[in-house]
Amino acid sequence: MTVRAMRLAMKRPQVLAYLKRERGVVLAHITLQNPHRLAELRDQDENRAAAVQAARALEALTEGDRPMSDAPSERPGVVIQIIQPAVPARAPGITIDMTPNPRSEIMGSKSNAD
Repeated sequence: MTVRAMRLAMKRPQVLAYLKRERGVVLAHITLQNPHRLAELRDQDENRAAAVQAARALEALTEGDRPMSDAPSERPGVVIQIIQPAVPARAPGITIDMTPNPRSEIMGSKSNAD
């Protein structure tokens, strides 16, 4: 199979679905080995920090049978969210020209003189 044929096959939905299924099988197999590896790390004496972390991970697995993740865990308490409304766009205002007009000054002085 050529590289071009593989690229074209990757555009087909049935090929993508097959690859996702196979990826899921491989990941399931790998994650099934995690408790065994954690137990090996827990039982070793060379790196005590790794042993403690492995013991914590094993306890977390047995508590909820869910894999550990980097996502924040839910904890009791109150969460305060401060949400500010978006500032509305302002419509352009009226522009007033404040520059002096020499003609009006001349005319103004004539009208005062009359």
